[in-house]
Amino acid sequence: MTLSGTLSQVRPLAAAKACGTDTACWTGKLTDADASVRVRAALELGRSGKAEAAASLMKQLSDKNLDARLALIQALDWLSDDAAAGAGAGEGGDV
Repeated sequence: MTLSGTLSQVRPLAAAKACGTDTACWTGKLTDADASVRVRAALELGRSGKAEAAASLMKQLSDKNLDARLALIQALDWLSDDAAAGAGAGEGGDV
């Protein structure tokens, strides 16, 4: 493995250690210089289930890195699934 390959694995792990489950921290990582950190940030925000993260994710959809854009789309999909499931939870059961 090359040094750049190793760094692309270490930086997202360092971001995870720094941010944990802090969505504000992950939101800040969406603009990190390292694309692998931006990917991790998008996925963490999508996994958070917090709909307020959607606006920050959408702002980054023009990212020049394909992997980052795909992660942003995946995260938004997860958030929309969570929102749809939450909207259906209050309905009255069987028809």
